Amino acid sequence: MSKLRRKWLSHSLVALAMTLSLGFVPNAQPHDNVTYAQETAVTQDWTLAQYPDYYVIEGKSAIQKEDFPQLKTTTEKVYKKSGRSTKRVTVSDLQYADLDG
Repeated sequence: MSKLRRKWLSHSLVALAMTLSLGFVPNAQPHDNVTYAQETAVTQDWTLAQYPDYYVIEGKSAIQKEDFPQLKTTTEKVYKKSGRSTKRVTVSDLQYADLDG
């Protein structure tokens, strides 16, 4: 075996040994500072008190009231400074039961 091949083989074996050994060395960083998400049961029941920063603004309705005269607006509430919001949010609860048939 020539000197060049022996040198190449020894370098390859050292590189292979180092690569394999790095896979077995434990991670030196502690895992105590890992923050996990809060585990909760999946449910549809929630209150605004649990999530005070939750609201959705979808904009004006695209439904033509002339086409659907049975569409009723039951309540309209104005939330001012709710959660982190500084804007006024108008929420309308629409009844679509008449449209569902």
